[in-house]
Amino acid sequence: MIERKYGKYYNLKRIKRLMRKLGITSSIRRKRKGCTKSGYSNYEENVLGRDFTAKAPDLYLCHSSFQ
Repeated sequence: MIERKYGKYYNLKRIKRLMRKLGITSSIRRKRKGCTKSGYSNYEENVLGRDFTAKAPDLYLCHSSFQ
């Protein structure tokens, strides 16, 4: 703010020291907490009716390649 208004640059340590000397404190904004919706499920209904259960280990493998 000082830089924009007056075109002068000061070190943050100097500003902290001056604020401490004058008894000024800055208001710190708190981080917004995320919220989760209750009853929300990550799984969707199997609309296509595909069978995703493996009959044996390593029977179905998935691979995606980008070129």
